[in-house]
Amino acid sequence: MVSYDDESPKRVTHMGKEPRGLVDREEELRELQPLLERPGPTPILLYGRRRVGKTFLLNRAWPEEATYYFVAADATPEINRREIVEEVSRQTGVEHHPEDYPTWRSIFRLLLELGGQGPAVVILDEYQNLRGGDDDPDSQLLAALETFRERGGSRRPFVLALCGSMVADMEELRSAGSPLYGRFRWVGQLQPFDYLDAVRMAGFPQRRTGVYAYGIFGGTPSYLDPIDPALSLRENVARLVLSPRGEVRLMVESALEQERGLRSVTEYRSVLLAVGRGRSTRNEIGQATGLATGFDLQRRLDLLEGLGYLSRERNFGAARNEAFRYRLSDPAQEFHYRVVGRYRMELEMGEGLEVWDRYVSPGLDTHVGKWVFERIVPQAYVRLRARDDLPMTAEWGRWEGRDRNRESLEMDVVARLTGGGMLTGSVKWNRSPVGPELHLSHLRDLERLRQAGQGWAHEAMEPVSRFLYVSAAGFQEGFRELAEASGLPVTLWSLEDLLPGITEP
Repeated sequence: MVSYDDESPKRVTHMGKEPRGLVDREEELRELQPLLERPGPTPILLYGRRRVGKTFLLNRAWPEEATYYFVAADATPEINRREIVEEVSRQTGVEHHPEDYPTWRSIFRLLLELGGQGPAVVILDEYQNLRGGDDDPDSQLLAALETFRERGGSRRPFVLALCGSMVADMEELRSAGSPLYGRFRWVGQLQPFDYLDAVRMAGFPQRRTGVYAYGIFGGTPSYLDPIDPALSLRENVARLVLSPRGEVRLMVESALEQERGLRSVTEYRSVLLAVGRGRSTRNEIGQATGLATGFDLQRRLDLLEGLGYLSRERNFGAARNEAFRYRLSDPAQEFHYRVVGRYRMELEMGEGLEVWDRYVSPGLDTHVGKWVFERIVPQAYVRLRARDDLPMTAEWGRWEGRDRNRESLEMDVVARLTGGGMLTGSVKWNRSPVGPELHLSHLRDLERLRQAGQGWAHEAMEPVSRFLYVSAAGFQEGFRELAEASGLPVTLWSLEDLLPGITEP
């Protein structure tokens, strides 16, 4: 299978160009490839979380013989400059002495000379590691680009790709305060795969197994890459995720250590563990971790959210002063902290297959139904909206709480439509088709919410609104007719709708 290793130990290498094994990045590839045909220097910016496949994409964008690839270490400017010069010498066969390149401007001018007079690509990966220190690299890079143009580089095709995994640092490069503001000719932020591309990459032929795989491995390409679809899901999870030496488990567990600038990683991991154990508010997280619930804890929560580990939500239509609820953003992290962490002692003492059979498998449907399947539906709406001629949404959420009689109530789908009206509905991870009672129950819940003062619940019954029901196992005969009798449009999706193109054997 293909490799998505963003943390290659090599500092400089020529990159291959064959796009075999590419998943979901075809649009970016089509946009990147023609850049090498443009005359003059073309600075571009690509960033995203670690292990989402940035290096793999750049690996396939341009011809091997024209591409030079550098990975900056999390080290001092002096070390990075020396390594770059030494690796340029190794790759070109022309000896260069690090002492002759004491500044970033001299380093960048050296890089802009690579490839002679022909088209060339220079990729500076983990560029954020070069920033700061004694010599502002952003300004020096801009100065080197201007010198390149003045010395006859205005016609030579040259792509300079700045790539990095610290999203905030990389986004700063395109802000108005950056010397490079307005200089980039292409900017892309690479996201993890959505559920459908993750299922396709996992490669299991059964739809339900594919959803399980997404709920365990998530959408990070390097977590999906080691899966062997010739083996069962059980075998893959046991060897990759449950085993203390499992390849994916080790990547998930070491993710925080690889984030630049995190102090006291143990405290950040404790926050994730607390959220994984069901603590969702800031006060609950503080009590579970022993961390003070003031500014310091909020700063940690904000940083983990910015890095993509946490997301926060309020009930749809909630007041601004209502407390946020936090959850783990990545399904792989969620599975690790909610499931693997719960059975850590058993996994240390027993076999992964045994733990899967005894503990994990019996609770897998509950985990997917509560933490995974609902998060798939907004992604599916983006994919299926045009096919089903559905309106766009301006805001998407859910509602969980108590009605005016203090009885518990949950609504899985609450979205505001851009043209007016509401989209509401229910999401069921089930094994048998659901009957009309689901729709009747939904109508009762809307009435309870309306009586509780939720104005959007009243809007949800107006003629411009509509219903969305998602059932993994489909719907009983007569469900649509009963739901449409309410006078509003109804959309029904099963796994077959959510996973088009996947034909089960």
